[in-house]
Amino acid sequence: MAAVTIWKEAFTDIRFKVLAAQCNLSDSAHALGKMAELWQHCTEQYVYVLPESIVTAILGPNGINGIIEAGLGERAEDGIRICGTQGRIEWLQ
Repeated sequence: MAAVTIWKEAFTDIRFKVLAAQCNLSDSAHALGKMAELWQHCTEQYVYVLPESIVTAILGPNGINGIIEAGLGERAEDGIRICGTQGRIEWLQ
Protein backbone atom coordinates (compact mmCIF):
# COMPACT_ATOMS: atom_id res chain seq x y z
CA MET A 1 0.00 0.00 0.00
CA ALA A 2 1.38 3.37 -1.04
CA ALA A 3 1.77 6.24 1.40
CA VAL A 4 0.01 9.53 0.77
CA THR A 5 1.35 12.78 2.20
CA ILE A 6 -1.19 15.49 2.93
CA TRP A 7 0.36 18.95 3.04
CA LYS A 8 -0.76 21.21 5.90
CA GLU A 9 -2.31 23.70 3.46
CA ALA A 10 -4.94 21.10 2.59
CA PHE A 11 -6.47 21.38 6.07
CA THR A 12 -7.53 24.98 5.40
CA ASP A 13 -8.27 24.66 1.68
CA ILE A 14 -11.87 25.75 1.03
CA ARG A 15 -12.16 23.24 -1.80
CA PHE A 16 -12.58 20.43 0.72
CA LYS A 17 -15.54 22.24 2.32
CA VAL A 18 -17.09 22.56 -1.13
CA LEU A 19 -16.47 18.86 -1.82
CA ALA A 20 -18.05 17.92 1.51
CA ALA A 21 -21.14 19.99 0.76
CA GLN A 22 -21.48 18.71 -2.81
CA CYS A 23 -21.08 15.05 -1.84
CA ASN A 24 -23.06 15.20 1.41
CA LEU A 25 -20.00 14.31 3.51
CA SER A 26 -19.88 15.23 7.18
CA ASP A 27 -17.18 17.93 6.93
CA SER A 28 -13.99 19.02 5.18
CA ALA A 29 -11.91 16.46 7.09
CA HIS A 30 -14.15 13.69 5.77
CA ALA A 31 -13.76 15.09 2.23
CA LEU A 32 -9.98 15.27 2.68
CA GLY A 33 -9.96 11.62 3.72
CA LYS A 34 -11.94 10.66 0.62
CA MET A 35 -9.48 12.59 -1.54
CA ALA A 36 -6.63 10.73 0.17
CA GLU A 37 -8.25 7.48 -1.01
CA LEU A 38 -8.30 8.81 -4.57
CA TRP A 39 -4.69 10.02 -4.32
CA GLN A 40 -3.61 6.65 -2.96
CA HIS A 41 -5.29 4.83 -5.82
CA CYS A 42 -3.58 7.17 -8.31
CA THR A 43 -0.22 6.57 -6.63
CA GLU A 44 -0.56 2.79 -6.61
CA GLN A 45 -1.72 2.67 -10.24
CA TYR A 46 0.61 5.50 -11.37
CA VAL A 47 -2.21 7.36 -13.11
CA TYR A 48 -3.45 10.93 -13.02
CA VAL A 49 -6.90 10.09 -14.41
CA LEU A 50 -9.34 7.72 -12.74
CA PRO A 51 -12.45 6.18 -14.28
CA GLU A 52 -15.66 7.90 -13.24
CA SER A 53 -16.80 4.66 -11.61
CA ILE A 54 -13.94 4.78 -9.09
CA VAL A 55 -14.55 8.44 -8.26
CA THR A 56 -18.24 7.69 -7.74
CA ALA A 57 -17.49 4.60 -5.64
CA ILE A 58 -15.35 6.68 -3.27
CA LEU A 59 -17.23 10.01 -3.24
CA GLY A 60 -20.78 8.79 -3.75
CA PRO A 61 -23.42 9.42 -6.41
CA ASN A 62 -22.64 13.14 -6.73
CA GLY A 63 -18.88 12.54 -6.71
CA ILE A 64 -18.21 13.56 -10.30
CA ASN A 65 -20.07 16.86 -10.02
CA GLY A 66 -18.69 17.42 -6.53
CA ILE A 67 -15.03 16.99 -7.38
CA ILE A 68 -15.36 19.19 -10.47
CA GLU A 69 -17.35 21.90 -8.65
CA ALA A 70 -14.78 21.90 -5.83
CA GLY A 71 -11.91 22.30 -8.30
CA LEU A 72 -10.28 19.08 -7.14
CA GLY A 73 -10.75 17.24 -10.41
CA GLU A 74 -11.60 17.84 -14.04
CA ARG A 75 -13.02 15.85 -16.90
CA ALA A 76 -10.45 14.12 -19.09
CA GLU A 77 -10.72 11.84 -22.09
CA ASP A 78 -10.60 8.67 -19.98
CA GLY A 79 -12.32 9.84 -16.79
CA ILE A 80 -11.54 12.39 -14.10
CA ARG A 81 -8.08 13.93 -13.70
CA ILE A 82 -7.41 14.10 -9.98
CA CYS A 83 -5.79 17.37 -8.87
CA GLY A 84 -2.74 17.10 -6.66
CA THR A 85 -1.28 14.05 -8.38
CA GLN A 86 1.12 15.43 -10.97
CA GLY A 87 4.59 15.70 -9.44
CA ARG A 88 3.54 13.78 -6.32
CA ILE A 89 2.82 10.19 -7.36
CA GLU A 90 5.87 9.43 -9.46
CA TRP A 91 8.05 8.34 -6.54
CA LEU A 92 6.51 4.86 -6.40
CA GLN A 93 7.12 4.20 -10.08
